Amino acid sequence: MGNYLLDDLVMDKARIELRKTPEGLNLLFSGTIDSQNSDILLSPFFDGVHKKIIEKGIKHVDLDFTKLEFLNSRGIKNIVRWILFIPQVPEENSYRIKMIACKHREWQATSLKMLTIIAPAFVTIQVR
Repeated sequence: MGNYLLDDLVMDKARIELRKTPEGLNLLFSGTIDSQNSDILLSPFFDGVHKKIIEKGIKHVDLDFTKLEFLNSRGIKNIVRWILFIPQVPEENSYRIKMIACKHREWQATSLKMLTIIAPAFVTIQVR
């Protein structure tokens, strides 16, 4: 996406693409995030996305995991860290996240559903 927000994140076996939508922003996850060093890339990436969402006044963000085969605990930890920032943002700058999971990948429905508990006012899940 480059000029609008940030560049897509390309990892060894995974990719996170940023796409502007009429409703806000879509992050499309694909591949496998299983590296023990994923923090090195994910943490600054999600920090940057969070900052740009606030700067641009985006109110709705979709995290589409339907093409993601696996997400390890370090990857989940980085998403949790990002989610925990949202309630700290002033109300006029806050935004909502909808996680989109694939019904054919059981780990997504269970693991991602648990993430909605962290900030239920800001995070929802849709299983397709």
